Amino acid sequence: MSDNFSVEVVQMTPEWAADLLRSNTNNRGLSRARAKSFAKQIEKGKWRKTGQGISVATGGRLLDGQTRLNAVVQSGISTTMVVAWNCDEDSFSVFDTGRARSATDVLKIAGCEQHQNIISAGLRLAIPLIEDPEAYFVISQGITNEEIVNLWELNKEQCEWCANTASSVHSQFKIFSKSIYFTFLYLAVNKGWECHQLAEFSDMFASGADLESDSPILAYRQYVNNSLLKSNMNQQRLATLASLIRCFNLHVTNASIRKFYSPKIPPMIQIEAPTIY
Repeated sequence: MSDNFSVEVVQMTPEWAADLLRSNTNNRGLSRARAKSFAKQIEKGKWRKTGQGISVATGGRLLDGQTRLNAVVQSGISTTMVVAWNCDEDSFSVFDTGRARSATDVLKIAGCEQHQNIISAGLRLAIPLIEDPEAYFVISQGITNEEIVNLWELNKEQCEWCANTASSVHSQFKIFSKSIYFTFLYLAVNKGWECHQLAEFSDMFASGADLESDSPILAYRQYVNNSLLKSNMNQQRLATLASLIRCFNLHVTNASIRKFYSPKIPPMIQIEAPTIY
């Protein structure tokens, strides 16, 4: 290690970040999506100081931190960061060799004992819809692990019930995503629906047993089976959630249908308030 090695906390300005990026040679390719996500966090005031920061070699070459610096430039906002100066040139080979902690990892560390995958994915889908459905794709770019854990800590029992119910539905109707069903339940509880009401709907949805021929649930189950909905991409997950909400709304308003049509988004369809159930 260089004798002049030092670490300091600085207020990184967009101009300074741009200057450091000019010395970014032989670094790995930039993750533009991650830089955009970081920029959104900075813009929304959600950026947090951590031990991870910027590393600069003795000769001035940027060794690590290009994504964070790009985020500062994109946001146009000065941001507190840790900078390590005069790092050894050969230290570049050991940067970022570990896997970054996911929301699932952080939930487990925080004490969430089961269904961490369902809860983390479900809350990540729910948070933008709670904040502002019209700005879903903008908000979803900046959701942090901290936000997900904080929301879980505020609603542990609700999250556990939603995850258990979503898992039970999936065990009977395997084509449907656990995390999307979790999001639906979480949004419905926040809308004012009681767990026993949602459990009754979930039992019918999962089993498909004893449904009338004009039941919206039956029509939707047939629609899902025929369309082979995929839910791995963000936009498709949102469309799948919207179609599930439409099915629920038709059911609670006692609608009679024989063929299900998925709603177009945007706008995002909203869950009916529990005034007639």
